[in-house]
Amino acid sequence: HMFDVGMSGSGQAFVHATDATTEQLAQMAESGTTMIWSPRSNLDLYAQTSPADIAHRLGVPVAIGPDWTWSGSMNPAHELQCAHEYLDSRSEDLVDDVWLWEMVTNRAAAAVGVSDQIGSLTVGTRADLAVFSWHIEPYRSVIQSGPEDVRLVIIDGHALYGVDSLIAPIIEHPEWCETVTPCSETRTLCVQAAEEGYDAQRYEDLETLLSELLEDVSMPEG
Repeated sequence: HMFDVGMSGSGQAFVHATDATTEQLAQMAESGTTMIWSPRSNLDLYAQTSPADIAHRLGVPVAIGPDWTWSGSMNPAHELQCAHEYLDSRSEDLVDDVWLWEMVTNRAAAAVGVSDQIGSLTVGTRADLAVFSWHIEPYRSVIQSGPEDVRLVIIDGHALYGVDSLIAPIIEHPEWCETVTPCSETRTLCVQAAEEGYDAQRYEDLETLLSELLEDVSMPEG
């Protein structure tokens, strides 16, 4: 048992915790132990998932992650959509866009002890930014986003991906960038932004590499 061997408290996280009792969730809340919630994978594999809403109400820090390739979401936004649908199916009162957004930003960063570097837009942290299409409900633009809604991505202050009108004025080395067409829309991708630019792979190289690696992996039997 995790509590018996001292694996609980601040800096510790229980992945899934699908069978946690209310008493154990209360222990997690009291000790500051985080729950990492992966609803899509849980529901696909077990037809049930962690009581994340109960955990949250008890004061357990909850972060969210897609788990693994075979049964998880393709990205955190899709995982947020699954979480939203699950919570809404239980009760409309459980749906909290701000809480969902926090589970993939500041709560996720805190879960792995890097909130002093990422997870929030504050002075002193790394400039990791993502810009999405406009929505009248601001957090909904992230939760319901698809690949076509991503307008700009900046990692540690370096613009790596986005629509040309947003990325062109701020990219450091235009010669390292290329034009790609994800989801039938045009984007600028500066995937070559390594030490010198010429020593990094282009989009086509990365796509080929990943495809070849995935061909060697099969779905586990179970």
